[in-house]
Amino acid sequence: MSSKLSSKFVVMIAVISLLASSLACASWGKSQDGNPSTEAPTQPPLDPTQEPHPTTPAGHGENIVYKNIAGTDPSLLMLDVYSSWNAQPAPVVIFIHGGTWISGDKSNVQRGSRFVEFFQKNNSVLVSANIRLMQSELSPNTTYHDQASDVASVVRWVRDHISDYGGDPKRIALFGYSSGAHLAALAGTDEQYLQAEGLDLSAIDSVMCFDVDAYDIPRAITEGKDFDYPAAAANLPKFFTTDIETQKAASPMEHIDAAKKHPAFLVVYTGNGPERGGDPQELSRRQSELFVEALRSAGASAVLYGDLNLTHSQLAMQFGDPDFEVTNVAQEFLNEFFW
Repeated sequence: MSSKLSSKFVVMIAVISLLASSLACASWGKSQDGNPSTEAPTQPPLDPTQEPHPTTPAGHGENIVYKNIAGTDPSLLMLDVYSSWNAQPAPVVIFIHGGTWISGDKSNVQRGSRFVEFFQKNNSVLVSANIRLMQSELSPNTTYHDQASDVASVVRWVRDHISDYGGDPKRIALFGYSSGAHLAALAGTDEQYLQAEGLDLSAIDSVMCFDVDAYDIPRAITEGKDFDYPAAAANLPKFFTTDIETQKAASPMEHIDAAKKHPAFLVVYTGNGPERGGDPQELSRRQSELFVEALRSAGASAVLYGDLNLTHSQLAMQFGDPDFEVTNVAQEFLNEFFW
């Protein structure tokens, strides 16, 4: 064979090899009938028992403004979205932070090492929201009514936008801690807040309330001393005035009605006393028991759990840990009434 012919043969073999390689690399983009495919190669589903992903889940969003109010710092009207690891569309849990109605931040969910992970492992989207704060220069003249309105506005935002983050806008639960529990309970019993957003109580499937003594505010003020928490008489009027009608309007207990279809409630209380170096206070227990009794009397589903040896901060810091009893109680509640 001549040298010229040999060179042509080598070039021809190289071209054929290159074409074959290109076809092989492109083969996943064709269906069996040879038409273009719109599907990328499938990935194995995520295992909810595995450790957290080192990268941010798809659809995660930070500092999203859910509404604007003149005179209010925009940072108080923002939320963060922690998307589910797997299932889409996923149920949505809206978290309202504590802080005695005057402080706190949506980033509080990061303080507990397993808090966010608990919801992601259960294939849920977690939305953590800021709200206007009382006695703050960032949101002047804020009242409890404004704060409950903010909770309803977050629900409205979720209904309108959460599908962009893998969430199901028709499966929503509220979760409040401390003063946030009061606001979640108020939004879950007094329909005026959701109605102002074009919604009603049916927009919320369930509510989890962690450790607050303000379900019946007038009663908490008068009974505080009898249940080892006399500070209630001094503190609660600062946030709900001394006017009895205002206190009643701010009390979730006042809005329970058998004619309404209330969401299911999980109500958790602690003793809190050991945290202050004293005996457990029982006002949270008293208020929680009365609230749950009223819900059940109105035909609503309500679960009560309490531990007087547990402190307020332990409840926040340890929630999500599988060895923490409250985590298991919440898991059972959400399995039955939400997930």
